Amino acid sequence: MHNVNNMNLREKIKEAKYILFITHTDLDGAGCAIAFNYALQFNEHAPNVERHYIGYDMIDDLVSDRLLENKINYDLIIFADMSPSEHLGKALLEDERVHIIDHHKSRDYLSNNIANVCFDERNSATFLFWQLLHAGNVEVYKHTVNQIDAWDSWKLDSPYRKTGVLLNYYFKKLGIDLFVQSFADFRQFTAEEEIEATGLKIKEETEISEILLTGKLKIDEDKRFFLAIEAKKHYPMGIAVILMRDNTKYDKVEYIEVYTDIDGVKKVSLYSDGKVDVSEIAKKHGGGGHKGAGGYIIK
Repeated sequence: MHNVNNMNLREKIKEAKYILFITHTDLDGAGCAIAFNYALQFNEHAPNVERHYIGYDMIDDLVSDRLLENKINYDLIIFADMSPSEHLGKALLEDERVHIIDHHKSRDYLSNNIANVCFDERNSATFLFWQLLHAGNVEVYKHTVNQIDAWDSWKLDSPYRKTGVLLNYYFKKLGIDLFVQSFADFRQFTAEEEIEATGLKIKEETEISEILLTGKLKIDEDKRFFLAIEAKKHYPMGIAVILMRDNTKYDKVEYIEVYTDIDGVKKVSLYSDGKVDVSEIAKKHGGGGHKGAGGYIIK
């Protein structure tokens, strides 16, 4: 499902004087921030920009607490790589100043022909944002855009997947603010940075392999086998899906469920190779995500 009805966004960014930009805290959110900053270069008004990098579980609270009452303060409001739940999103989209770029299947209400929306679950939000800014001209797609897309959209067979994985490790090392600054205009990921990221990857894969051994094989209500794991910190457990492919011990496992309790926030993260749509499992519990990765907060 997809909907591209957002083709005047570049001009709106160029003309706006007070912009609210909201995106996710992951690599795809960082890519959207880089694309947004690129577009800002063409704005001659020295606009006042308010940025929020937030988790998916915070988006509805932000909208309910601030936006519905304070929209008048902004010339342009952009949600990238995230969007409010349906009732709040539709209310916001009645205002032409609001634009949404998203690809999460759990927000499929955006696939309808709604003005100022770009939604396509096949591609990352970074890819969609860059596409909008260049009117779909594939010649301007940069390697870094494709690397982010291959990582975040679970394109396991993409030629950009390997470096996308490494780029995500480098992103986690830098943090979102420094990454967005360092990779301005989607500069090339250097060989030296790839070597450093490879070291981080090897270290974390070793830890993840050990965590997999603690998992318990369970069966869900649809009689699917999954591996239940408790972890003390957040790991990119999507890597575990790849590691399990080459280990016959996990032949029965169709997806992974990871439970974390960090700073009082109880979260379940779900991962698969896409054969089981874990976003549907997450959606039943008030969460969301993609086919290959999803999650929800336990309240």
